[in-house]
Amino acid sequence: MNYTFFDMIGVMASEIEMRHLRLFLTVAETGHVGRAASKLGMAQPNLSQQIGRIERIVGHPLFTRHSKGVNLTPAGVFLQRRVASLEASLSTTLETARKIGRGESGSLVVGFCGSAMMNRISTPIGEFRRSYPDVALELREFSVNEQRRQLSDGMLDICFMRDGECGDGLTLCNLLREPYVAILSKSHPLAEEKRIRPEALAAEPFVFFPATLAKLAHERTIEMCLSHGFKPNVVQEAPQWTTMAMLIGAGLGVSLAPKSVAAVPVPGVVFIPVVSRSRTCIDAAFRSDCANTSVKLLLDGVLRHMRSLATA
Repeated sequence: MNYTFFDMIGVMASEIEMRHLRLFLTVAETGHVGRAASKLGMAQPNLSQQIGRIERIVGHPLFTRHSKGVNLTPAGVFLQRRVASLEASLSTTLETARKIGRGESGSLVVGFCGSAMMNRISTPIGEFRRSYPDVALELREFSVNEQRRQLSDGMLDICFMRDGECGDGLTLCNLLREPYVAILSKSHPLAEEKRIRPEALAAEPFVFFPATLAKLAHERTIEMCLSHGFKPNVVQEAPQWTTMAMLIGAGLGVSLAPKSVAAVPVPGVVFIPVVSRSRTCIDAAFRSDCANTSVKLLLDGVLRHMRSLATA
């Protein structure tokens, strides 16, 4: 008998609801219309009518009747197997949809810059991956300016950036504000100081990152220097803090960096706290129309972690 899934299920889909097929499954499992009706809490004649309706739609008997109950016909056996499989698949599908709705399944693409991860944001991201293994989590490292572009284009779901900008269609959430440190070579005359005022570096050559990588972070550092009476003389640019520190260790100049950069030791350099009210920020950014609920789950975890660090 060449029954197909569409012969038995596809054509019926527009005429029978899943609840009717569950009535059929109950009769098939009990082998008795009366016992099935009792189990379902409905009148036996009503159940018999429903089974008869399904049989008329299929166009073939699903049961053979005898004095002790009913037996499945070959068509009934096929339908029972397919409906049971369909019900299990439907249940799994509905649960997956619920998990996606809660943000516990699906995908999440996270952008970050290196100095953001130096502030232990990687810890709650790791916790998120362990807590929600059904979320396909992808991490991508970009400059701040590139993060903003990809976020606006929908290529990223959320970003952790240094001194983010709240552009059109983006929402910004500040995670922390941190002071600056001076990066000096160990042979520098000020290398033994406990604290440094920015103006003490006014005459020094600076190693710095280009504004094309992180516009606002660049501007804030320059503004701090201006507020202390000088504009830094940038003689060398580098894209990464570690590269900048290595160049400074080689004697090419000095720099001002977020405090967290000091967490990564670099041979030949020292990191000295700077006396200034200026601060640099780590921000989370996401599209204001973001529908991915995994973003909220991750951000909530990051915020909890940052609060715990602040009170530790």
